[in-house]
Amino acid sequence: MTKGWGVSIHGCKMMQVVKKLKQLKKSLRRLNSQQFGNIVQETNKSREMLKQAQQQLQEQPMNMELQRIEKEIYTQFKHISYLAELYLQKQSKMTWLKLGDDYTRYFFSIIKHRRLKLATTQLRDENGQWRTDPKKMQKYLLTTTSNS
Repeated sequence: MTKGWGVSIHGCKMMQVVKKLKQLKKSLRRLNSQQFGNIVQETNKSREMLKQAQQQLQEQPMNMELQRIEKEIYTQFKHISYLAELYLQKQSKMTWLKLGDDYTRYFFSIIKHRRLKLATTQLRDENGQWRTDPKKMQKYLLTTTSNS
């Protein structure tokens, strides 16, 4: 990365910065995938190691060595899971920004669908017949509630 930033570029200062950042983009992406590419798998592996250490500690609760090991694994798991959470938050934010309005449209359609599920679209009267016309449903409801 130092090599990419040290390249001499002609032009105004802002243009130099923009071109240097573009050159660094590939190496930064490579570094990101090397450091965080498998962070979720590492978190799962660390969780399993913690589970095993805790099971061993339950079998031998007075063993100081097992207590030390469990504490180290827990600290490691806590750190790795925090990094995985940050990574996944950034990934979801990037996806959100890429898709933008598509998500908004999607969420509004889900809300609309839920409202339709909750809406009363038909009523069964005392004779067992279904009423689907909104005006007839309203009239039926008014007559049945006023008679009660």
